[in-house]
Amino acid sequence: MKAGSKVLFVASTFKHIRAFHIPYIKMLQDVGVLVDSAANEIQFADEVPSRNIEIPISRSPFSIKNISAILQLRKKIKVEKYDLIHCHTAMGSVVARIAAASVRTRTKVIYTAHGFHFFRGGPLKNWLFYFPMELVLSFVTDVLITINREDFRLAKKYFKSRQNFLLDGVGLNTNKFDAVKLSKDEIRLRNGFRTDQTLVLYIAEFIPRKNHRFVIELVKKKVITNCVFLFAGRGQLLDKIEKEISDNQLEDQIKILGFRSDIAEIIKMCDFGISLSKQEGLPMNVLEFIYSSKTVLVSNIRGNNDIIEHYKNGLLFELDDSASFCQQLALLIEDKKMLKDLSYQAKNSSSKYAQQIALERTLNIYQNVLNS
Repeated sequence: MKAGSKVLFVASTFKHIRAFHIPYIKMLQDVGVLVDSAANEIQFADEVPSRNIEIPISRSPFSIKNISAILQLRKKIKVEKYDLIHCHTAMGSVVARIAAASVRTRTKVIYTAHGFHFFRGGPLKNWLFYFPMELVLSFVTDVLITINREDFRLAKKYFKSRQNFLLDGVGLNTNKFDAVKLSKDEIRLRNGFRTDQTLVLYIAEFIPRKNHRFVIELVKKKVITNCVFLFAGRGQLLDKIEKEISDNQLEDQIKILGFRSDIAEIIKMCDFGISLSKQEGLPMNVLEFIYSSKTVLVSNIRGNNDIIEHYKNGLLFELDDSASFCQQLALLIEDKKMLKDLSYQAKNSSSKYAQQIALERTLNIYQNVLNS
C-alpha cells in the first residue's frame, strides 16, 4: 500500500479491535498508512494506536442507535475520503457498508466475517434474518474474508461480493506462549494443584453458546469423576455458574479460574483442553492449545472442525452428545500414548495459524483490492 493512504477499521466495539486488530493497524502504520478506527465503547480504546472515533453502534440489529451510527459514519467517510474500509463484527459491518454505500465514493470495502450468525444446524430465525441481510450487503462489498470452510462455501455460492477469500483466522500471537519458562509441575504447584491430577481446561466466556453447563450436568450426575475441569474466562453467566457449582458441592471437580492474564502458563499446566461450544468462527482458544502442544477434545462444529482432525491432532465429539464426549474424554485420560501423540501432532498443525502469515496475506489482499 502507498504511504499516505487512509484506512478505516470499523467494529461494534473497541474491545474487539483491541483484542484482534492492533497488529494490522501497526502493520499499516509501518508503511506510512493513516489509520482510523470507529466503534462503540471508547473506554476500551486506550491501547488501540489509531485515531479513534466513537460511533454508537449497537450489537442489536433492531436498535435505533444504529441509524445514528450510520449517519455519523457516513459523514466521517465523506470528509476523510478513505481509500479502504475494513469492517468486522456483524453489526459493525452492517453500519460500515450502509454508510460507505450511501456516500457513493470510490472507497473499497472489505468485510471479515468472524463467523456468520447463520450456520449448519443454527436457529431458523438467524437464517431468516441475517442471511438476507448479508446477501443484500454483499452487493456493496468488494472483498469478503471468511475464516472457516463452511462460511467460505456459503459466500462463494450465494453472495455477490466481488472477491472472496478464506484465511486461517486473524493470526495467533505466539510470543506469550514462547515466553513461558516454568515447568508444568512448577506452574501447578504455584496455582495450588497436585502434579498427579488430570487437569482439563476450558477457556471461554461465560455466555450461553459456550455451553459450560454440559459438563456441569455430567459432573452433577457423577458420570465423570477422574479429572478436574478448570473454567477460565469471564462473562454474564459467571456468577450464576459459580453458584450452581457451590450449591451442588462440585468445587473439588470444577474450578472457576476467572479471567487470567497468565493464560499461557495455565494452558501449560493442564493435560489437555476442551471446547463445548455451540457456535464458533475459528476459535482462538483451540489455536492457543495446539500451539502450546496440548491436544483438545472439541464439539464437532464449524470452526472447531476446521482446526481439529479427529484422531489426527485432537478428538471431536458430537454437540451435546454426552456419551460421545465421555468416551473421547476417557481415551485422553487413560491412554497416555494417544495423548502424547495427539499433542505432538497438534503442535505440528498450528504453524499455518501464525500471526505473521495472517498479516502478510491480509496486506496482499489490501494491495490487490486497491489496485483493482
